[in-house]
Amino acid sequence: MTPIPEQIGKYRIRSQLGSGVMGVVYLAHDEDLQRDVAIKVLARGEDDGRSASLRFINEARLLAVLSNPHIVHIYDYAPGPPPFIAMEYVRGQSLRALLSERGAQSAAVVSDCAAQLLDGLATAHEAGILHRDIKPGNVLLSERGVFKLADFGLARREEDRGDLTSTGPPG
Repeated sequence: MTPIPEQIGKYRIRSQLGSGVMGVVYLAHDEDLQRDVAIKVLARGEDDGRSASLRFINEARLLAVLSNPHIVHIYDYAPGPPPFIAMEYVRGQSLRALLSERGAQSAAVVSDCAAQLLDGLATAHEAGILHRDIKPGNVLLSERGVFKLADFGLARREEDRGDLTSTGPPG
């Protein structure tokens, strides 16, 4: 296991929130603006591959044009080293964790979740952006009951013909 860095860019790292194929997500503090943020760092070794770097900057650029209460907001991007994206930190849990913890949800909760996510997706689609990785692990539920779509790592613009994805097992 890689040790947790003390600082990335101007952000003081507090803890690790999660990790995946593309990278690691940390809870960090922005000392300048006095707020917590989520820092997504491109995994070591991933930045050696051109397609991984392209997907990472693509995610930052796509998130930057989206503004919706049901999509995680981006605050910053830096090419590194290490390459990172600073985003809104959503206090709460993923839909995946909620389902694991509490099991099937009521029709009211499912309907509320769907309505909020569809609002976020409508904003993305109006901007010509396809998420392409909707799953419980990429949906965050805030402490206030707001569902937010996260992880635009596989997203692309509708008009883009190039495919930045690679094949592999579903996550």
